[in-house]
Amino acid sequence: MKLLFLLDTMTGNIFPRSSKSNLVKHPVNMPRPVPAKMRCLLSLPHKTGPAMMKTLFLFCILLVSSFWVNAQGGDTTRYKFRYGLTGIYNRTNDVRSFVINNALALSVVRRKFALNSNSSWIFGRQESDLSNNDISSALNFDVLKDLQRLYYWGLANFTSSYSLKVNYQFQGGVGLGYNISNTDRLELVVSDGILFEASDLDLDTGKETYQTIRNSLRLKHRVRLSNVVSLEGSHFWQPSFSNSKDYIIRSTTGLSLKLKSWLSVTGAVTYNKYSRTDRENLLVNFGFVAENVFVGRSRPATTAVPVAPVIPVE
Repeated sequence: MKLLFLLDTMTGNIFPRSSKSNLVKHPVNMPRPVPAKMRCLLSLPHKTGPAMMKTLFLFCILLVSSFWVNAQGGDTTRYKFRYGLTGIYNRTNDVRSFVINNALALSVVRRKFALNSNSSWIFGRQESDLSNNDISSALNFDVLKDLQRLYYWGLANFTSSYSLKVNYQFQGGVGLGYNISNTDRLELVVSDGILFEASDLDLDTGKETYQTIRNSLRLKHRVRLSNVVSLEGSHFWQPSFSNSKDYIIRSTTGLSLKLKSWLSVTGAVTYNKYSRTDRENLLVNFGFVAENVFVGRSRPATTAVPVAPVIPVE
């Protein structure tokens, strides 16, 4: 309820202001008027711009904070760290090329709530020509995923890709997920939701800035074939509601062989396609992945009842 009240206050036009309004009868609950400068900054303009990006990021942060507060309890917090360095190098008498993929993932997991951050940078050259300079960063949260089959998720994602001709792309939205299997041996999850997208593209006809609403369907799987071998992947299909020919495909599949408890050698296949720019890329990389899990202290459940200070009596 606090989140809705704050969002309504930012818009500045939700609560009635007539003399018959309950807000007038109870002036204590009346929201403060929003300054014109702040209202202009947080409003959604017709065209894509920095104000829209700030508003969407603010909304995601508030939503995550609300779920985080509600999820606090007496359970243990786990911190997950994962870093992967993969790549491929090719050299012949005529051509020399390479591609390097850096990926970093951080997670904070509690009993009812999980907050995940994933970032990657793909850089490649063929002779003196740039082939890849692709950056992607995502922040997502899951609510009740480890407690029930049906859970809730939210996502904020930023992408900039030289190979796909995407100057920048922002996506933000929420949806539902379903745990088909969530065991140590097999994890199979299907999720679906709605994303708002704002993009700036380099097309053959020139630069294009546009907005659209997409459906985001995801299939995630992780299979532990043995104690040292695992297969995992994540696949997205994101068509636009306004144009069925406008779609995005993202697919990543990796096979890992564990060398130590914290170190694995891996091979991964990544495929991306943007129909709007008519561009796609396929990367086959090999390298190493380091990961670890840190367990925090178990804290008692927080309470909203204030405790009065103890005043010594002389």
